[in-house]
Amino acid sequence: MAVEGKDLMLLGRYAKGLSYFVGLPQMAGERTAFGHHGSGGSIAFADRARGPAFSLTRTRLVGGAADTVARMLADEIRSAVTGAKGA
Repeated sequence: MAVEGKDLMLLGRYAKGLSYFVGLPQMAGERTAFGHHGSGGSIAFADRARGPAFSLTRTRLVGGAADTVARMLADEIRSAVTGAKGA
């Protein structure tokens, strides 16, 4: 079950389920994908409908919460596994 509302720490509206983000753009915007992005470009998520899981942990803080390299890598892996490009 997911709920949507304003996150008082991040100051934006997000959908979350069991404290994980649901359907973020970095996860191709799919409501079946859940995970979390962190400081410096780290990200981890899984898509229970399509199957792929992805995790990237940085050794140096770069970019923002979900930098372009993490998003590009996630899109390429998702495309290779499922044939679907991210949003």
